[in-house]
Amino acid sequence: QGKNLIGAFHQPTLVIAGMRDQLAGPPQGLADAIPGARAVTVPGCDHFSLISHGLFKASVFDFFDGWLE
Repeated sequence: QGKNLIGAFHQPTLVIAGMRDQLAGPPQGLADAIPGARAVTVPGCDHFSLISHGLFKASVFDFFDGWLE
């Protein structure tokens, strides 16, 4: 039933996780469940080191840049 609720999202969505993230797992599965969502996997990161990684920040800025245009 939760998957049905996820599929009801209609806002631009970015799902990001580190490649070594044991807590969140790969982001593609969640992104596939949300119409139009984009998944990004950041290499070399776990759940806690992701936020400080430059690719995380660049992905968020690129997402908002494309969404706001």
